[in-house]
Amino acid sequence: MFQEKPSPDQIACARALRKVDNTAEGRLWLRLRNKQTGIKFRRQEPIGPHFADFACRELKLVVEVDGSQHIESEHDRKRNVFMNAEGWSVARFWHSDVLNNMDTVLETLAAVIDGRITERVDSREFQFHPAAAPSPGAHPNPLPQGARVRTLTPSPLGGEGWGEGDCSADTSYMQRALEIGLFQLGRTIPNPSVGCVIIRDGMVIAEGATGDGGRPHAEEAALATLDNKAEGATAYVTLEPCGERSNGGCSCSQLLVEAGVKRVVFACEDPSPYASHIGTERLKAAGIAVETGLMADECAALIADFINNLPVKR
Repeated sequence: MFQEKPSPDQIACARALRKVDNTAEGRLWLRLRNKQTGIKFRRQEPIGPHFADFACRELKLVVEVDGSQHIESEHDRKRNVFMNAEGWSVARFWHSDVLNNMDTVLETLAAVIDGRITERVDSREFQFHPAAAPSPGAHPNPLPQGARVRTLTPSPLGGEGWGEGDCSADTSYMQRALEIGLFQLGRTIPNPSVGCVIIRDGMVIAEGATGDGGRPHAEEAALATLDNKAEGATAYVTLEPCGERSNGGCSCSQLLVEAGVKRVVFACEDPSPYASHIGTERLKAAGIAVETGLMADECAALIADFINNLPVKR
């Protein structure tokens, strides 16, 4: 989970956003401030990498006021996924309704606050996306044809791999890595979107996702927050750490080795015919325990487009 306490930079950004002239948000704020709805809302509240138009931390409820250009927005869909994964419900209203039908907006919001609206609503008039526990089922996007993913079974001798009886903690960390990767889906071309979570002593110490345009890589982003030092930690990654970089830079597998991690769990093997297994071999050669296949079907959705655009090795 992202830290609840905002950073000084986030606080400064939130203050600047509150000064932006937005008539609809301003009018709604006049009806929400000072607990007029019975609960306390904050304006331009930082939540992870985002700023909610209005947020009630007591109910973990986000209220957004958007223009019509946000209808069926892919960015907003990913934002909803992130918020829901962090335990926040999201109610979304349109500028025109706030300006012209304020009473209806407030009545609908009151129904959300009172618990009379709890199921998902996805219409052009109003959207509500309730927070929900991650589904244990398979991802709706199946493993793409051509992806080479091993799903191994635990060895009685302590060998690598995953099958039935996976540790719930490991699954939870990989689920989090998947959620981080989903947030960047579509922004990382030509590279795949990857999520990474690093834990030590049962606590998350770093998270990262592939950056816009494919740089930095997820592991690189996560390790950077730790000054590239993660002695004794475990890294959960949705895709096999890269063994080589096209730009000649340090690969993610080498970064993990140099950081001192003791264990790497990744979901899908690198589907590139030129790169698969190279990262794994480097990790193992350094004495790092490597386990693969955990949540492979779910995480395969992150690399579907990447696989379709891979060159054919001749």
